Amino acid sequence: MFAFPIARPHIPISNGLTIDRSRSGGSRPCAGTLALPLATPAAAASFNKPVVSNAERFMPVFCSTAFSSLLALSTYKVKPSRRRVYAMIDNLDSNIGRILNALEKADIAKNTIVVFLSDNGPAFPGGISRYNAGMKGWKGSVDEGGTRVPFIAYWPGRIEGGNRLDIAAQHIDLFPTLMALIGARAAKRLRLDGRSLAKVLRGGSPNPTLLNRLLFTHHFRNTQKPSEVAIKRGPGAVRAGDFLATMDATEKWSLYNVKRDPSQLVDLATQDSIRLNRLVQEYDRWFKDVSRNAGARIPIEVGIQGHPKVLLQAHEASLFGEGIKYQSGAGWANDWISDWTSSIGFAQWQLRVVRSGYYRVTLSYSASPLQAGARVAAEFGGTSVEHRLPATPPSKDDWGRRLFFTDEAPERQWHEIMLGDVYLKKGLLSLNLRAQDITHDGAGDIKSIRIDHIKS
Repeated sequence: MFAFPIARPHIPISNGLTIDRSRSGGSRPCAGTLALPLATPAAAASFNKPVVSNAERFMPVFCSTAFSSLLALSTYKVKPSRRRVYAMIDNLDSNIGRILNALEKADIAKNTIVVFLSDNGPAFPGGISRYNAGMKGWKGSVDEGGTRVPFIAYWPGRIEGGNRLDIAAQHIDLFPTLMALIGARAAKRLRLDGRSLAKVLRGGSPNPTLLNRLLFTHHFRNTQKPSEVAIKRGPGAVRAGDFLATMDATEKWSLYNVKRDPSQLVDLATQDSIRLNRLVQEYDRWFKDVSRNAGARIPIEVGIQGHPKVLLQAHEASLFGEGIKYQSGAGWANDWISDWTSSIGFAQWQLRVVRSGYYRVTLSYSASPLQAGARVAAEFGGTSVEHRLPATPPSKDDWGRRLFFTDEAPERQWHEIMLGDVYLKKGLLSLNLRAQDITHDGAGDIKSIRIDHIKS
């Protein structure tokens, strides 16, 4: 049973869903996991078993769970790089089984669609390579080894088990497929790029348009600031039936028949140049369409009725000026602002105030004794709140036994300080976080800003 779409980009509970931020397997948080009514299996240490209440059996629900590979690592007598893979498979098998058993026990399995997907790309070019079924590429590449993932759909009595779909599909097909399976229709105003796989999941023959369509892939550039171009023409790829055309970062194109040559060993670019040229033209047409508003920032809504707290993560900010950057380089999830050495640099969030009123601004940060004393101000248009940052207890970075660098940030402890209360009018505005009186060692590290609606 599913409830979608989620109404607010930063307020997933606006559709009656709860957020479970319990830790997945022990080390890293399962941020943003929606879990209702099932207790997420990622929280195995906190829950004895998933529970579905009588009331929740009749309530539409969307439950998304994520898993880590940090359980029972010591039980496998293989080298460390493989030990994690074994542990991940064990974790998945055990906890997905717990979910399915809970659905059966609650007598709602026949009314629940279960979909299994994974993240893309199991290997890093500069780190540890592991099993990739002989496919070319790694995480971040547009080859089969960097983009292909498993897809398993389970719905007792509606989807027959044991069938294999030998057709190309993408994540864009998930929404129309689920809508078709439950007999719902998307709003006519929505322009859906995906196609429903419901017919073939139920054992029917695929529509010719499903077999002959083109599927596009693109990889963005890792950037930190708006002045850096994140969306360029390549790398990119086009899938057309059995053929895959790929373009690398230098905009060189190659062509492969991935059904006959899944490892992409034979480049057909020269001998099948007519097909490649057609796919290149289609890619350029698609890229022009999807990149029209590239780089546009979506305002974060604050003051929504019933949801007074909004957390503005540091990695969601745009960084301007010199002397400010992300700790781990890429500014991905869980990263923070670091090396803040100049008052010229500042962080900015675009906001849409839904309701005029008074708001409390709280900063999450850390500062060593040598960084203490910097004056940090949150500016909302013509008004601002500020505070000098005192030193915080030291926190050792926890990399979760990472074996190689991935551009992702480790975990650490953070401390909060209230900057003050401010009155915000309804409408669009920019929140600029600035620092003055910065010491030689910088202004400290900034993790997030929390904005709480106090009263209208």
